[in-house]
Amino acid sequence: MTVLDGLEVFWKYVDKAMQRKPRNRLLLGWMSSTTHTPFLINPKWKDDNFKDYIEGETSWDTVNGYLNAIRWTDDKVKEIILGFRERGLENETLFVMYPPLLALLRCIVKETMASRSLDNGPRPSKIPTTKLTERHS
Repeated sequence: MTVLDGLEVFWKYVDKAMQRKPRNRLLLGWMSSTTHTPFLINPKWKDDNFKDYIEGETSWDTVNGYLNAIRWTDDKVKEIILGFRERGLENETLFVMYPPLLALLRCIVKETMASRSLDNGPRPSKIPTTKLTERHS
């Protein structure tokens, strides 16, 4: 499977857009699914940077893959910000970063469930409980 570095195309587009007259606002997005299995990381980056955070046990390979995918993503975000800085666009750019949609939905559901009961009414401050006692014969 081939892993592409989409930033090459991204920067070509940014450079071409900067040459337009009149120079209009530009709205761009970059999304990566690298932090989702199967953790597809550019082989060159992997050869140079991959680190075993948890050594020894093969059952932790998924965790190592995930942690390296996060590190790869951090490097790409840094590369994007530095790329805008090199082009003199950093102070004209609004960087918006957000978590993956599924994680965002989990947070929303968790917040909603914490503040509401199933019938959409406010949750009682104390949940009534019943003490169970053992029956002695």
